[in-house]
Amino acid sequence: MHYDEQRHAQQYPYTPIPSLLNVACDFIAAEEGFRDSPYHCSEGYPTVGYGQRIGKKNQPLTQFRFTLPEPAAREWLKHGIIHRLNELDSYSSLASVFMAQNSPRQVVLLSMAYQLGVKGLSLFKNMLASLSIGDYVMAAEHALDSRWAKQTPKRAQRHAHILQTGKLDISGC
Repeated sequence: MHYDEQRHAQQYPYTPIPSLLNVACDFIAAEEGFRDSPYHCSEGYPTVGYGQRIGKKNQPLTQFRFTLPEPAAREWLKHGIIHRLNELDSYSSLASVFMAQNSPRQVVLLSMAYQLGVKGLSLFKNMLASLSIGDYVMAAEHALDSRWAKQTPKRAQRHAHILQTGKLDISGC
């Protein structure tokens, strides 16, 4: 069953079909990498697990004295993905573009929403407009023409390639 069929068959809050959730989880885990101890991300936020923000910007790491087991981090990751899927409903134009994509492109959009937030993803107006009309070459170009691509160029290149081709290859992560 395709995402949009599943989406309309369920009541809110939405829980994605297991295959989409599992693929997105594996993809984002590969992109984020796992760290069991708190660290500051590139933007200065205390972070742990698979890129899970746990504190305020520049908050001292001494306030976070714990290690996070990988299975717990994986559950946090799954919860984060489901949260972002549910948050898509607040952005109707984003939700309709998301639902019209194949699974690999949905996974990329989820990965971007996980990294940037759904609000951040919604700011990629040209990329989303290109996706909505099926112009995947332009969607990829618009994704790469962004501050995000300058900050995480390799990740952005991988994501843009998937947006353009519609094929997911987690081995390249």
